[in-house]
Amino acid sequence: MKFGISLIVGLIVLIASSCKKENIQLDFLTIEIPVKGVTRAIDFVPSSEGTNYSWIISGGDNGSAGFILTSNLGFTQFSVVADSLKWPVFDQIFNNNRFVFSAEQGRIYFGNKDLTHLTIHYAPKEYWVNILNEKSLWQIEETPNMGLYMACGGDLGKGLVFYSPNNGGYWIPYELENEMRSVSYQPPNTIWACGYGLLIKTHDFESGWETVPFKNEFFTGIDFLNENNAVLSTFDGKIYQTTNGESWDEVFKIKGLSDGLSINKIRFLTDQLVVAIGNGGFIAISHDGGNSWTSGSDFNETNLYDMAYIDEWLYLVGNASVIYKFMPNQ
Repeated sequence: MKFGISLIVGLIVLIASSCKKENIQLDFLTIEIPVKGVTRAIDFVPSSEGTNYSWIISGGDNGSAGFILTSNLGFTQFSVVADSLKWPVFDQIFNNNRFVFSAEQGRIYFGNKDLTHLTIHYAPKEYWVNILNEKSLWQIEETPNMGLYMACGGDLGKGLVFYSPNNGGYWIPYELENEMRSVSYQPPNTIWACGYGLLIKTHDFESGWETVPFKNEFFTGIDFLNENNAVLSTFDGKIYQTTNGESWDEVFKIKGLSDGLSINKIRFLTDQLVVAIGNGGFIAISHDGGNSWTSGSDFNETNLYDMAYIDEWLYLVGNASVIYKFMPNQ
């Protein structure tokens, strides 16, 4: 099935930043997708993986069917892998020659490289906890030497960090009294996790976690570029930065939260380009590794959940059946 790409000129209105005040003007494209519902994850699949598609897109509304789509590079040809999954998908990675999809109510889907076959993972009895029936698996993190990690939680309480030492063969839960939202790998051997009122890290999952002292915040995202540089976002619109891998400084804060703005995800796209996205079409962009930021809100006021960056184009997805595409360096 073919879907046209329509050009929309979007003027993102000024929102005051604590570091810089500047309008962001973006010409963006909208790409329609063939499934209705919240789009939560988008990833580019390198041609070296030997697939017959370039993009994988997934999502689904809370409490209703989930979906998985693929597309060619130009988004002119979509294939529906599944559009009636029992649980909506929240995140996805390609690991060990297969896809791992984290979903609602603690469910995990596995898909082969060609996505011709999907299976559901059920936790074995020795790793089963009641929370698996209740909470969303928000994010998966792949590491080069420390296994796979997932952040799980919901309703601001009761959360887990899951660890898999064998590429998703089994997952060991670490139970917390906090909703967990994000995990990130800090080279060479540290994992950070964050959520509602909690920031923790470990060098060895099974040996325990260290709580990082921090004022009470609802953390929504964390991303390490390397051993020293990372960014951390909060639900109420703050961005913190570290340049030494330990101490954090506030470098940005959204003004006007009464409009429903918040941050849902933050990522290093290059060593200098960092992007944060959130509700109400919010976006903040840093071109200097997270030191200073410009921000705005548009994208038809779509709540934005994920992003992908390829060939200088940034692709955004959220609670609309479209993909937004623009050049953040324009």
